[in-house]
Amino acid sequence: MVQTIIVSGPLSGGQISFVTLADGSTVALDEDSEINVQLSSATRSIRLVRGQAHFTVSHDGRPFLVQAMHHEVRAVGTSFNVDIGDKLSVSLLEGAVLVAPIPTTRGWLGETAGTPDRSRSIPLTAGQKLILGPDQPATLQQFDPAEAVAWEQGYLVFDADTLAEAIERVNRYASEKLVLAASANGQEQISGVFRTGDSAAFVRAVLALYPDLKAGRDSSGRIILSPRQG
Repeated sequence: MVQTIIVSGPLSGGQISFVTLADGSTVALDEDSEINVQLSSATRSIRLVRGQAHFTVSHDGRPFLVQAMHHEVRAVGTSFNVDIGDKLSVSLLEGAVLVAPIPTTRGWLGETAGTPDRSRSIPLTAGQKLILGPDQPATLQQFDPAEAVAWEQGYLVFDADTLAEAIERVNRYASEKLVLAASANGQEQISGVFRTGDSAAFVRAVLALYPDLKAGRDSSGRIILSPRQG
C-alpha cells in the first residue's frame, strides 16, 4: 500500500511548518514551500515541488529519496537541507547522502523525467553543501551547519553570497519585494545575518556596502536597486 500526502508551507508571514511523517521522519518546511510524499513498504519517496525543506530521517531500513530540480537525494538515516531557487542546493548536516541527476526527455507533451542515473552520483559527507545550477558544473563546498537551518529560527545568513542570490532568498519572505536592475552587478557579494521579512535592513546594508547603488520604488511598490548615475 502506498500512502500519498501533499504538504504546503504557509504562503506568507515568515511561518515555518513542522511535519512528522508516518515513518517517524520529520520535515521543517519553509514559507511558500511544498512537498509530495509517497510512503510504501519498499521506499520513502518525496518530491520537493518548490521552496526549502530540512529533512531529519528516521532509521527504518527503507531508502529515503528526495527529488528536486531533476536530481535525487538518496539517504537512509541522516539530516539534510534542500533548497530550490535559481539553483539547487543540498546541505548535509549529519550522515551521508548521494545526489544523482535525473535525465529528462522533451516531447510534444513537455519534459518527462527518467530514472535517476546513480552511476553519476555525487557523495556528500557532513558539513558539505552541493550547489547545482543549469548549465553549470556542480560546486561542492564546506558550510556551517547552524547557518544552513538558520531560516527555521527566522534568520537569513549570507556568507559571500552574490547579490542576486541574496535578493532571491530575501524575497521569499518579503512583503516588499526587491528587484535588482539589469544594469546593476548581481555578482557583487554580501555577508551578514538578517531577520526574515526585514527587507529594509537588508537594503540598508547593501547601500552601505555598495554606495554606487541607490534604492527607489516602481509603480507597483517594489524596491528597485540600481546604479547611481554619474
